[in-house]
Amino acid sequence: MGSSTSRTGVAARALPQVVLAAFEHHRLVAIGESHGQQEPGDAQQLLPADPRLPQVVGDIVVESGNALYQPIVDRFVAGAAVDDHVLRQVWRNTTQSPGAAGDQPIREQLFRTVRAVNWTLPARRRIRVLLGDPPIDWSRITTQAQADVFLAQRDTHMASLVKREVLAKKRRALICYGSAHATHSPEPGQNADHAVPLIEEQTGRHVHVIAKPRTATPPRPPHPWIEAPAIRRHRAPSDRAKRPFPAGAGSWTVSWSVPRTRAPGRSHRAS
Repeated sequence: MGSSTSRTGVAARALPQVVLAAFEHHRLVAIGESHGQQEPGDAQQLLPADPRLPQVVGDIVVESGNALYQPIVDRFVAGAAVDDHVLRQVWRNTTQSPGAAGDQPIREQLFRTVRAVNWTLPARRRIRVLLGDPPIDWSRITTQAQADVFLAQRDTHMASLVKREVLAKKRRALICYGSAHATHSPEPGQNADHAVPLIEEQTGRHVHVIAKPRTATPPRPPHPWIEAPAIRRHRAPSDRAKRPFPAGAGSWTVSWSVPRTRAPGRSHRAS
């Protein structure tokens, strides 16, 4: 047990160097995480706090954030005052809420870490956090079909976000997403539910992926709280409901991915 924890800690501390090395050759680097594990969250907290990261990265793209609230996050990480209950809508009201509301302390801490880092940086060097979840407004959702429209956009929305806010502006981004979204489908031409491969297919820009080996994911059931033809309204969980991930729940493995294909005639250098 102690040996496994030690190896995990070493891998977590090595993550910043692995990421920085990847940015020497790529404008986009993705970290595929396993949701519900403390170690990936701890490792990701080390990244924005590393003083070398703002020198090469302009944006961090996160899965656990509703794009509807992008203006709120922009103000918050820039140093403006934002009430806690306003900020927490960002990760509590996503397409996955409330069954997987992302209401773990490590989610909130990433935004606060970026804010603290940005205080020390000139405006041109500040990191922006881009919210990758589609802009669903639950106050307007009354049926499963309405929710499905946004659920179907989870990967395509992120891919378009990266193209528009990162690549079109000639910036670099660190993408923090679940491994299922960051890795390729086992079968060619089946990347509709894999955001990172969609970016590669649509832009010809190779994304360097750092992830644990992917395991099979069971089919997702209908949204946990939608009842046709109407829905039950839900309340965001209180602060007391938050629980840290159990220590030692799984391990964090740093590994280099192998590119599957490269679009012909396109450069893959970081530029």
